[in-house]
Order: sequence, then structure tokens, then C-alpha cells
Amino acid sequence: MNDRPNILLDMDGVLVDFVEGAILACGASVEECYRKWTPGLYDVVKVLGIGEEEFWRKVESKGEDFWAHLRQYPWSRSLYDGCSEFGEVFFLTKPTLDPKSCSGKVRWMQAFLGGRLAARNYLLGPPKYLCAKPWNILVDDCEPNVDLFAAAGGKAILFPQVWNRRHAQANSLRCERMLCEVEEVIRGLPARLGP
Repeated sequence: MNDRPNILLDMDGVLVDFVEGAILACGASVEECYRKWTPGLYDVVKVLGIGEEEFWRKVESKGEDFWAHLRQYPWSRSLYDGCSEFGEVFFLTKPTLDPKSCSGKVRWMQAFLGGRLAARNYLLGPPKYLCAKPWNILVDDCEPNVDLFAAAGGKAILFPQVWNRRHAQANSLRCERMLCEVEEVIRGLPARLGP
């Protein structure tokens, strides 16, 4: 039995900049979109002012490479490495309906971790709350994911982004803040009774 918690890191919005990639795939200006973004609004489609079908058609037209080459945030490596000091880190990410998003996300993980064999700790699927256990800590930028995970018995931390309720904390200190919050959650975990 492992005495360390499992830390489940979301990819899009926590480690990789899906929003930037999607805005560019739609032919819009990243700066202009962020300038008109209403803090707390979790919907890049509304910010872009296009329909949902058109949005996904443009993103999916970029294929597997769209997902494999999304830009990692400046804090991604520090967040991953810092979380690794506290527990076993898993990627927990929700693919789109396009199967290429799954393979592209795995390719991104492989590149991030330095090879195929290194990227084995990952789970793909939208029902993240099914992974909720007292010793599992989710770090995610999506409020419903965090809320459902916590309601199902896991520990969850909302990663600050302009599109969620922690938008006021979406600044250069968010990585350090997350690591402090992960450590604080771990200190509050109950004694581990079994696997």
C-alpha cells in the first residue's frame, strides 16, 4: 500500500493552454478574446461569438496534432514536479468526442514526460468524479468537475483561471498557491485504512 496520496492533474486549463489553441484554430486574436472575456464565464465559444458546432469543427479540423502540440503553461513543469513530491501524479483529462483528441493528449503527455514509457499514469474520460476517493486529490480548472469530485468523496482544488470563480487569483503566483493548497489538503487527509 502506498502511503502517499494520488494527485490527479487536469490537462486543459491546468497544464496546457487549450483556450489559446482553440482561439487560434478559430482564426481569432488571443489578446482580443481575453480583453473581452467576462471573468467567471467558462465558455470560450461565447467569447468567440460563434456556434458550438462551428467551434468544434474548426478545432477538430486540426486533427491529433492540435492536442499533441498545445502549449504548456509556464508553470506546468513546476506544478507537476511539485505535486510529485507530495504523491503519485496522474493526468486526468476529458477528451472531446473526436477520438484524435485522445491520441493527441497521450502524445502531449509522452512529450511532456520524455517518452512513451514515462507516460503511463493517465486516465481519459469525462466522469472525473468516478475517481473520487478520500486519498485522491483533483486539481482542475472546471468548477463542475471540482464540485462533483468533492461531492463524491474526493478532495478537489479549483485551479485559478479567468473562466472560473477563482479568476481574481489567476496570476503568476497560481502554481505556488496550488502547491501550498495541495500540501494543506494532504495534511488534512484521514489515516489511510486500505488501498
